[in-house]
Amino acid sequence: IISAVKQQPTALKFALNGMNQDRDCLKAAGLFDEKYDTLASNNAARIVLSTKFSLGEKTTAYATEVALQMKAKSFFEAKVVYSPNVWDKSTCDPKWTNIDHPCQGTPVTCGKHIFSKDNVPIEHKCCWRSSFHYQLTKAKKTGGFMVQVAEFDDIAQDHVLGNGQQIETELAEQVGVKVFRIYQQKQERRYDGKFFGNHQKESIFYLIDELVKSAERWDKNGRDDMSVEKIHLLRRFFSKKKRKSSKSRRDFQIFYDVNGCYFDF
Repeated sequence: IISAVKQQPTALKFALNGMNQDRDCLKAAGLFDEKYDTLASNNAARIVLSTKFSLGEKTTAYATEVALQMKAKSFFEAKVVYSPNVWDKSTCDPKWTNIDHPCQGTPVTCGKHIFSKDNVPIEHKCCWRSSFHYQLTKAKKTGGFMVQVAEFDDIAQDHVLGNGQQIETELAEQVGVKVFRIYQQKQERRYDGKFFGNHQKESIFYLIDELVKSAERWDKNGRDDMSVEKIHLLRRFFSKKKRKSSKSRRDFQIFYDVNGCYFDF
């Protein structure tokens, strides 16, 4: 497994018997930062990821690819990037992500607010809501923020947040943490119904690039704007004769030549 995920990190979702969250496998895939404890002890800025689970056999690997590309950016090198997917947690909610469940990740509302003597959530035992609330509190204290990944749902034909992500959004609002929400690029189809070439990795690269610019701008402006900042890539088709480009503060376009068509992200 370790050899396989070193070559293809997203293949970790096919590992069975709990090996998809094995610490050594996660490290081999580049998903677990070996500097995590050191950075955390130095109160480095904490970035909390809000994604759908991406380490299950039937899940998409999009969130995994986003996490990998974030770790490759120098901007995040000296920061604690917390990805819930790499930690094994419990829950006080029988349905895990019931939006109507009263748990808000606090000692008063959570039935499994299990922390160590050092006031740190105990892996395998602590409710995921309490663990996430703890991470958000750390993010607020260290000048960090939350990065939420909104994946495109082919059935709904829209970006859909999972129930867990909706709960995480509420927790971020309660704690008072800035949220940057990045939107997965929709994969376009040709006139014959087939997909154009898969440019997900390239689109993620530009999404992360814009995320960094937005975060730096937010920090420079004093971190006063606490509204959810939406980051997405535009995509329109142009003929070769009508090739145009536009750029705004939050939306930008990159042209590719695919099957004779120019389109922008």
